[in-house]
Amino acid sequence: MKKLGLWIALAAMIGSVAVAETPEIVPMLQQGTREVVIEGEYQFDSAIGPVTDLLVSYGYFFRDYFEVGGRLGLYNDDFSTDYRIGGFTEYNFYIDSRFVPFVGADIGWFIFDPDVPGFDSENTMFAGASGGVKYFLSSNIALSAKYTLLWSEEKVFYEGDKIKDTDHRLRVGMRFYF
Repeated sequence: MKKLGLWIALAAMIGSVAVAETPEIVPMLQQGTREVVIEGEYQFDSAIGPVTDLLVSYGYFFRDYFEVGGRLGLYNDDFSTDYRIGGFTEYNFYIDSRFVPFVGADIGWFIFDPDVPGFDSENTMFAGASGGVKYFLSSNIALSAKYTLLWSEEKVFYEGDKIKDTDHRLRVGMRFYF
């Protein structure tokens, strides 16, 4: 239900900006462009307490519409504090619009550090795939929403009262291009 509210809020933000009279823009997705991304989610009340999930990324467009970069992440709840470091790639489908769909892939290292006795820390590799859309407010600033699916070698992701080796998340963020 909270994710539905997040989608509604994002749609309202995008809709209110789209209605405003603005000149046409060209998103900065060309070779040589750099991008900084701040994205994540916050759940006020989940089965494992308040959840904070934050990712910060830096990327470089080595070809038009095609980006590679690095990513740092922090996840915290009442059960654990977890970290991740890795690389990513994204391909943007420019369709002569402020809306730009994209697909991506992640790979990296996940450090699972539980705060509960009886659970051991785990360090594991992960891989992921994502798809989403960016809405450009100007040529160098965009809102984004994406769905991410992650796989890991070990069971390190929570879903209700279970720990699994897969995870899926809806992430919203801000993207800055220069």
